Amino acid sequence: MNTIAILACCDTKLNEMLFLRKYFLTQNIDTLFLDISLGPDVPEVENRITREELIAASGRKWEELRETEKHEKMLLMIEGLKKTVPDLFQKQAFQGIMCIGGLQNMTIGSAAMQALPVGVPKMIVSTVASGSRKFSQVVGARDIVVMPSLCDFTGVNEISRTILTNAAAAMTGMTTHAGQPFQCSGKQLIGSTFMGANNDMASRAIRRLQDAGREVVSFHSTGTGGKLLEEFIETGVITAVMDLSLHETVYEYFGNRGFGEGAPDRLLQGTRKGIPMVVCPGCIDFMCITPEDLKSDRFFPEWEKRKYIWHNPALAHVKLTPEEAKGVASLLVSRLNQAKGEVRVLLPQSGLRSLSRPGDPLYDEEVDAAVAGVFASQLRPDIPCIRYTGNFDDPEFADLCADIMLQLTGETI
Repeated sequence: MNTIAILACCDTKLNEMLFLRKYFLTQNIDTLFLDISLGPDVPEVENRITREELIAASGRKWEELRETEKHEKMLLMIEGLKKTVPDLFQKQAFQGIMCIGGLQNMTIGSAAMQALPVGVPKMIVSTVASGSRKFSQVVGARDIVVMPSLCDFTGVNEISRTILTNAAAAMTGMTTHAGQPFQCSGKQLIGSTFMGANNDMASRAIRRLQDAGREVVSFHSTGTGGKLLEEFIETGVITAVMDLSLHETVYEYFGNRGFGEGAPDRLLQGTRKGIPMVVCPGCIDFMCITPEDLKSDRFFPEWEKRKYIWHNPALAHVKLTPEEAKGVASLLVSRLNQAKGEVRVLLPQSGLRSLSRPGDPLYDEEVDAAVAGVFASQLRPDIPCIRYTGNFDDPEFADLCADIMLQLTGETI
């Protein structure tokens, strides 16, 4: 019999937890409660791991926390769960995990779920899983399914009964029919990066690798994608990389803030591991900015004087100045210079993304020259830098990137 762990506060969400337990029993699924209550009084309930046990995993005792502020208790609970939850999963105490509740439960539950492998069924049903919250606060860099609860959890009612039943049915399906943790097969996986601004070029390069029989895993370089790429390189899942969009480094340069934040230290895992790397500074010449940030001058005072386009109603692509682009390029080169393995830098001379050819709205010869100057003057002399006279978005450049990736990984062209 499979078991689903239900993570919530037994002092405030017990009715909903018992409703879920009853449903799962009809599906021949057992349940394990993980009680993250922080209040003074907790009712007795069967088949649970108590808050005292979870706090103890952090190295503290619940009895010691009487005068401790609530947010400090939350941090200790998270610390305890990060140790307890993976251990329980390894011991096959559960095969899937879900969390219900508001901001407190969601914050604690998400941290616990992010300590589990990719592929383990994970779901959060929360009152704050919608609205103006940042999605990264809910799922981080894991495959967590998120369902808005619509109403608050203050006892089961007609609406919450419907939502919880749907959530439980989804967990039943994932746990019963799939739910296997991702396991690396050991064969070569090539990681690649792209985003909307270089989709056509990157997709062509990826297809060329696939046509040569290679398996490619693509990551969207807007924060979480780059973070996951680095994580998969670190753990040995990704064994070569065709890094065609380093857009996240723009946000690093601006203090790790903005729409694409969330992937600090891009390139470093590949250079440290010494894996084959084809690197192009694609998409480092602009920043994605929301209309609110644009009008507030949070990043660019007098932004109207810059070149920009609307990528969609929710995002503008704003061109960097030559000096800013030079700073981002210097950050990249400083990391490439740490490379322990085979690296090839490919540098288009006329535009680092789509819509950046001469005559296009984001063309800027000075920005292109500033980036090229940094690579010419700062890149380690033994790292080949292959200069391409055209634009990043040219089909020929996509083929060049793929062909060099194949050469580095042992394919004869």
